Amino acid sequence: MFDQIFFMQFIPFITVTICVYLCLRYLDIADMTCDGSFSLGAALMYSSVTKGFGIVESAFLVAILGAMAGFFTAFLIKRIKINPLLAGIITLTGLGSINTIIVGENVIDLTKSHFCFNNLNAILIATCVLIVFLMIFLKSPYGQMLKAYSQNQNIITNVGAKPSTVMTIGLMLSNSLIALSGAIFMQTESSFSAGIGNGTVIASIIALIIGENLIKCTNIIRLVSSCIIGTFIYKCIMLFVTHENFVGVSKVYNNLIIALLIVMVFVLNDFKKYLAKKYK
Repeated sequence: MFDQIFFMQFIPFITVTICVYLCLRYLDIADMTCDGSFSLGAALMYSSVTKGFGIVESAFLVAILGAMAGFFTAFLIKRIKINPLLAGIITLTGLGSINTIIVGENVIDLTKSHFCFNNLNAILIATCVLIVFLMIFLKSPYGQMLKAYSQNQNIITNVGAKPSTVMTIGLMLSNSLIALSGAIFMQTESSFSAGIGNGTVIASIIALIIGENLIKCTNIIRLVSSCIIGTFIYKCIMLFVTHENFVGVSKVYNNLIIALLIVMVFVLNDFKKYLAKKYK
């Protein structure tokens, strides 16, 4: 059940969950751009590597264009005054076409392709680098301002910064790292298509809700631990439900399972709050 492929596909999603946490809890935005950024990273990595670019150049391109996707969403929110959820959907919709242009509409066979991140050690090292970078950033002054965005924007203005700038940096950072995670994840698959990132945001939200209920995110270490545990539990549930040696539900029903899991998570969360009040 817990073979090398499971961990190779689980590890890249840790960074995605942390970035979705930053958007949801720090910026108070359910950023749908993340779905498109994940697919964008996968599409760009495949396209650039197959055209002869090195892994470093490809990763740099992925990070830049992922950040540009976040910037565009921030632009729609602050300059065009579009609702944050709708702004993310607009960017996601546009990225859907861009990703299809990059890799086409067909499913791409990766069984004969050779990439850098096709073993567990390489994926683990790359993901750890992304997480450490995030932790360092969150401890920096910009990271502290990012945390203050949804709590008290007066703190940001008092130090001479603009809340819109902080929000833009947050969206650019999260989408950049999510695009890199998509680039890593793509290399663990035997095939992929332009829609590889569909459901990334929803899955990450479920994971972070599970993690938050187990570990309260009072500091950066606990935040990362919460996202790791939540992502692991979510992946285990999905594996248990769809694995042929266990429940064996067809992957056709994945979206239905995810929808039911969301409802279950919120019901259990409310039940936990009820018990806490009753026996306080």
